[in-house]
Amino acid sequence: MGQMGYHQKLNEMSATFSKQDYHQTLQAARHLKEELLLQKWPDPSMLGWSRWYEFKSLYRLEKYQDAYRLLSQPEPKPYTMSAKNSGLMYSIGAELAMRLDHLDGVILWGQRCLTTQLSCGDLASSLQCAATICELLHSMKHDQRNLDFVNYLLALGHEHNSEQAIFHGYRYMLAHVESCLDPQTIDELMAGIPTLQSFQSPDWKNEAIKLIKKITQSSWYKEALPSPEQQERAQRLTLHQAAATGDRLRTKQLLDEGVPIDVQQFSSHPSTHCEFSTPTR
Repeated sequence: MGQMGYHQKLNEMSATFSKQDYHQTLQAARHLKEELLLQKWPDPSMLGWSRWYEFKSLYRLEKYQDAYRLLSQPEPKPYTMSAKNSGLMYSIGAELAMRLDHLDGVILWGQRCLTTQLSCGDLASSLQCAATICELLHSMKHDQRNLDFVNYLLALGHEHNSEQAIFHGYRYMLAHVESCLDPQTIDELMAGIPTLQSFQSPDWKNEAIKLIKKITQSSWYKEALPSPEQQERAQRLTLHQAAATGDRLRTKQLLDEGVPIDVQQFSSHPSTHCEFSTPTR
């Protein structure tokens, strides 16, 4: 069969799939694959398309075990597939793993999906992937495994000033904390409260307020609060760093807020004294 014949078959599969005739699409995809695999050097893109329609049809027919098996097994001959289709297959693969109660599979296909989307520079799909994997792990009651995806949400959110991504990052971080009470993650979540408080978008600001309320009402919250002495030391350190780096605006703000100057602590840093003694203009 020539290229024209293969393209015609692809068009027919696309049409039957659009009509939701998944049985017919599945048969056509498998028949095309069989024809291609008989060749010594089949067209890699055509083999990729046959795999794509076979997988999507199995998923739509709710043959989840067969779809997952297809995803997990390589084809006997090389094939190519667009990054967009590969990313979608990996995302569906994570969902299939959840349905089949394969925890490691959720993480494996989630990581592959995220890597693929990031390599394409597709921010929206990358954020959606990370949030989806967090939600799948939450539905499986395995929030303790979500931290890699939480960190992606927060990193991408801060990089692209996305309050939505930052919100979901801290939302799933709270779920992580509640699942395992990890002290380091508790500290990171507590440190994120000022960021949530700084939201400007009305919709996400309201959501952030609700999330902060959940955090502060958690059973572990009071114990996680730093002591007054720890808070004061942290404030003094922040003041010192602002002064030492010449950040006049931040230094003045902290002084106006009443942060005390520990002269003994700062005595070895002339820049600090110079900053404190310089009149504000």
